[in-house]
Amino acid sequence: MFLKRFVASQSLIWICMAALLLIIPRQFIGFFGPVLDAGSVVLARVFSAELTALAFVSYFETSKHWPAFPRMAWLAYSLSNGIATIVTLCAVLSGAFNVYGWFIVVTYLLYAVVFIAVLIRNPGENS
Repeated sequence: MFLKRFVASQSLIWICMAALLLIIPRQFIGFFGPVLDAGSVVLARVFSAELTALAFVSYFETSKHWPAFPRMAWLAYSLSNGIATIVTLCAVLSGAFNVYGWFIVVTYLLYAVVFIAVLIRNPGENS
């Protein structure tokens, strides 16, 4: 039950981020330090569409087929969050993000650690 809620919480975060990136990308990303030009605003909105798709897929997967949640989904979540942790950590350390960027790093790291732990704990086909 914890993992089901954990995945649903990630879906909620993704939907909130997607809405903010779609509606107010300059202000939302500007909160973390970077200043967006016109091309970056377009990319932020495209990323918003991708986050929305991921959020819906993960939410409906957990609500419909939870007991048979595929191992590849856990692997995809682990890789996605692991890569995002590294990228955002590099952004904070390079000065691209301000101190609030650490919130993003910690959030991605938390999700990555939990999803990797699920993969390690359940080596079988389904988790």
